[in-house]
Amino acid sequence: MSYCLTRLILMHQEKTRRWQLVFGEPEAIREVGGPFAERHVFFQPGQLFGVEFWEANEYGTVSWHVMVLRAVAPGERAHVLKQVAPGAEILLDAGGRKKVREALKWLRELSRNSLSLVALDPDYYRASHYKLKARLKPRDPAAPTGKVRDLLRR
Repeated sequence: MSYCLTRLILMHQEKTRRWQLVFGEPEAIREVGGPFAERHVFFQPGQLFGVEFWEANEYGTVSWHVMVLRAVAPGERAHVLKQVAPGAEILLDAGGRKKVREALKWLRELSRNSLSLVALDPDYYRASHYKLKARLKPRDPAAPTGKVRDLLRR
């Protein structure tokens, strides 16, 4: 059933382009020959993965993004990205040098705390997107929230 898989293109061109997987557990990986180092990784619907997209020209960085994406099933709505086919749901998007560095640091801290980044709830990444956008630190995913937090405060 490979027709249901989401394909992500990873590429590295020296001083021009770097599309790399930050986290995720692909179902399959295929090396593609050619003038550039290119790999295609495939994800089942519902799987989460993080990607860093960096591109530059002769004057410097043109775009730099870190995204947390969710592979979608056939028929689901998805965002169209040139590196992802047929598309994926964007849960978190950090763009620009400062925000990308903050997001990468935050993701490293989460994984250092022995948390599986692919096992976190997609809603956690959606909420963290807005926290990072406002330059706030996202909450700890293991910290109690809502009524449990209120009960513990008493």
